[in-house]
Amino acid sequence: MKENNQNAPYKFKKLDPPQDFRFTLSYVSLDVFLKQAQGLHRLSRLPRRELEATLRDTIQEREDYSQFDHSWLQDINERQVHEARALRITPLVRNPGRLLLTTERLYFQPMNNIESVPVNSWALSSIVRLAKRRHALRHVGLEIFLEDSSSIFLALQSPSERNDLQRVLSSLPAATNLVQNDESNMLLKWMHGLVSNFDYLMYLNSQAGRTVNDLTQYPVFPWVLADYTSTSLDLTNPDTFRDLSRPIGALNPARLQTFLDRYAEMPDDTQPKFLYGTHYSTPAYVLYYLVRRAPDYMLRLQNGKFDAPDRLFHSIEETWTSVLSNPADVKELIPEFYDTQGDAVAEFMYNAENLDLGTKQSGVRVHDVVLPPWARSPRNFVEKMREALECEYVSQHLHQWIDLIFGFKQRGEEAVRANNVFYHLTYEGAVDVEAVTDPAERESLEAQINEFGQTPRQLFDRPHPQRLARPLWRNSSEPLDAGDSGSVLGGTISFLKMLEPGAPIDSVPGRTQEMPGSSSSSSLQSTPSKGREDHSVTYTRTIKWPSTHDMQQKVSAKVHRDSVNAMCLSSSGRTLYTVSQDTTLKIYSVAEQKQQRSINICGLALSACQLTADEKMIAVGSWDNSVYLYSVVNGHVTEKLTGHDDAVSCLRLVGDMLASGSWDSTVKLWSLSSGSGKVPVADFVESETPIRALDMDNTGRLLVSGSEDGSLVFSDLRTRHPIRTLQAHVDAINGVRITADGLNVVTCSEDRHAKIFDVTGGIETWSVDTGVALKCVQTDGSYFMVGGEEGVVRMWDMVRGEEVTHDAMPIEAFPDEDTVTCLGVTALTWDLDDQDEDRRLKTVVFAGSQQ
Repeated sequence: MKENNQNAPYKFKKLDPPQDFRFTLSYVSLDVFLKQAQGLHRLSRLPRRELEATLRDTIQEREDYSQFDHSWLQDINERQVHEARALRITPLVRNPGRLLLTTERLYFQPMNNIESVPVNSWALSSIVRLAKRRHALRHVGLEIFLEDSSSIFLALQSPSERNDLQRVLSSLPAATNLVQNDESNMLLKWMHGLVSNFDYLMYLNSQAGRTVNDLTQYPVFPWVLADYTSTSLDLTNPDTFRDLSRPIGALNPARLQTFLDRYAEMPDDTQPKFLYGTHYSTPAYVLYYLVRRAPDYMLRLQNGKFDAPDRLFHSIEETWTSVLSNPADVKELIPEFYDTQGDAVAEFMYNAENLDLGTKQSGVRVHDVVLPPWARSPRNFVEKMREALECEYVSQHLHQWIDLIFGFKQRGEEAVRANNVFYHLTYEGAVDVEAVTDPAERESLEAQINEFGQTPRQLFDRPHPQRLARPLWRNSSEPLDAGDSGSVLGGTISFLKMLEPGAPIDSVPGRTQEMPGSSSSSSLQSTPSKGREDHSVTYTRTIKWPSTHDMQQKVSAKVHRDSVNAMCLSSSGRTLYTVSQDTTLKIYSVAEQKQQRSINICGLALSACQLTADEKMIAVGSWDNSVYLYSVVNGHVTEKLTGHDDAVSCLRLVGDMLASGSWDSTVKLWSLSSGSGKVPVADFVESETPIRALDMDNTGRLLVSGSEDGSLVFSDLRTRHPIRTLQAHVDAINGVRITADGLNVVTCSEDRHAKIFDVTGGIETWSVDTGVALKCVQTDGSYFMVGGEEGVVRMWDMVRGEEVTHDAMPIEAFPDEDTVTCLGVTALTWDLDDQDEDRRLKTVVFAGSQQ
């Protein structure tokens, strides 16, 4: 109850002499009231522990017997679907009540009258997202996000009740705007600059269970600036910024040493050691920043008082100095310091209510927050803080802070090395609250968490990807990959054409690429209009895979008697090389649409092929455990490379280095330079199961292989040692492609998923379930294509994580639903039908099939 409806410290008066008070009862009879009052008076004389237990039982009994008042339903046609006891969580308040879910609305009827209305209700059509949350260390919370950007935080009685509510709510037809996994590609978008740093940090906080409805789990943001004394802010100077690779407690070397000394002296046998006895995010720290905007919360937390004036949030510079030097202060910031949207920007920095926050010992009154010299106003301060958060320097280092707060440096040995160890009870899973049956002990644990804070749920166990210095925006210098050494399965060839209508080669947007090139996997031949066979003119143009507009099957050719297992293309796109389970290598003229040559390499199936840069030699992998080098010029096999103990399944050629994968679970590296001999120069035991796919980056330094058990192995070709192994899929990996910038790996699998992994840390940045087993993948760095069962080729935008479709449908390569086993992509300036040069770029997809 506020005196004069103003937020102010509570006043406690002891009446002397005692006085009588008279009350009028409006909603209950005197007999009922007196019975309850006398019962509570008797309870008040009990010992504290017994009193608290009796009160809990009394409240529990009342909640158990309470029922929802159906007279509050807004429509008599609504049908009840689900009812449960629940708590509605708002900052510092846990309001028990009855939750009712109908076919049209969600209702919450509180047990008391602290809400502004007797029953709250929300239309199901206004719900846009659901998120599971922790509450009081238990996985019982559900946050319901509404279309007006607000949210409702509910806590159920058990994890199973929470899951039941989420399941039922998600299945109701009236929840028309409820989106499942609408943010699944946020990491991918952030890496490519399509999502701001602010929005990405809010996303990570949400994924880690942070919410503005719970002060113990309030979203946490970093201090990014270290300069709060200059008259102007220089965002091009690295000294302007805080070191984001270190936690707050480690920024001051002298203070860090005191923490380390204390850490070394701690015994190992009592409880886990820690560096910092305080946390970077607690309810008290959140309200330290928000005291002017939410003074009633601080009064509630501080037993009716504001904190001492010298401990209140008064000056940005003073607060920064404190977090650098005070042994008990390692707090980070909250989103309000960077949020420039809405009507409440910088509201937390104004003393709009003219609160009596006291006077410091220096004689200075605590009023509005004192700003740095470079800020003209509180709003300008927030705007410049946001500008700093989004600047290039922070964008290039933010992943280091993410590693500390949400990532692999949050706990364990990496946290110790990073000087990032907090009190053990702050970490998720430190205590199994569900196993604590004593209510008093559980309340004690909750009180400790309120005191120490909660570390966010760990989201990453490997280094977080760095944001791209220059977001792709379709301007990568990545070459087109014109071949697939594919999975061991593919004999029809289908030619699919993509054309960006009316786009002459001089003006096609995308990335720069020189033509003609020297490699079948990285170049594109373009010829001038004076003659198709005149290769004397070299164009330098920007090229990309266009959209699938006008995508259609142009040619289908029966090339093999059995599955096409792999293909590669000449730089001009006029010649196609394919290998098959029918034991033959075929050379097919795309321009003339006829077979030029058929070669029986050996008596067993052929699995893979790669064309050398000069297009004079093709390497062919076989089920007879060998790799054959076939001379295109001389028309015969010139060399046989033996070294595997089982069938060769995949090949990749970069320069003169050839990598071969095999069913014997190894990868071997061969040098094709003259005089190198027939012995592999390196041998990797990559897996315990057969190797199904592999790729090398354009520098020949990194090799990535995929195995039958779904594992993905990264190997350094300079040291000839594996870097890391990931369990990337739950079934065989059939396709692996490294983007030409060396930053990402695209994979596809029998488990129906296509995924993108960051090369630096091995983190999965994006995944999609295509619904069918996938056999092959190709990428130009901005897009990727996959082929698989049901005869379709599907294409995704790697920057936005969105599928590119033709008339809202995947591209149909084989109408009879034959499996697509391998893909080749090239760009032509002549048409498959009439061979005329029209200088409009046509990207052609070659798809091989099983039949």
